[in-house]
Amino acid sequence: MNSKKILIISDSVIDRMVIREYLDQNYVIYEASSGNDALDFLHSSDESIDLILIDISMPTMNAKIGRAS
Repeated sequence: MNSKKILIISDSVIDRMVIREYLDQNYVIYEASSGNDALDFLHSSDESIDLILIDISMPTMNAKIGRAS
């Protein structure tokens, strides 16, 4: 198993499930249901995330708000 780690951020359970099913054979998958949950995970975890997949339109914090300037 590859040790690469992916964080999936989406408020859609179905989207997270489909992406997990597709990727979990080759990657370690973490999930967050909101931008705030993702930030909490990233701040509290010792895990080094290699890739973040984020839903571009979520209710409170989305990719448009969260991207760096």
